[in-house]
Amino acid sequence: MEWIVSIISIPLIGLFFSWRTKIRLQRTERKLYFYSVLILFMTWILTLYSKAVFTGLYATFEKGQEQVLEAIAGYTIYQLWIYGGLGLIHGLVGGILLNYDLKNNLERIKNGTQSSRWPVS
Repeated sequence: MEWIVSIISIPLIGLFFSWRTKIRLQRTERKLYFYSVLILFMTWILTLYSKAVFTGLYATFEKGQEQVLEAIAGYTIYQLWIYGGLGLIHGLVGGILLNYDLKNNLERIKNGTQSSRWPVS
């Protein structure tokens, strides 16, 4: 069940951060690398906690007792360091590339005219 939640939550988190990035870039252009690292790191953390919440809800329906807080606590104790570490590495390395892409496409993102690089036929 966890992999299903991951498959569903990662695109939703990506859409959320895409929307927030557009809003932020319309306001300011400063500290794009820090923002890029934060986006990638928070994607990992939000994926972890979405899995924890859905696992807790599933256990609640299955056992009849409220299990959401126990699931969140368990995921925090046993998996936060894994997701945090991988998110930090991914953020620091991938943040360089995301920062580069954001700077190259800054005007198109601000105007809302960003399109795919490949022509649609």
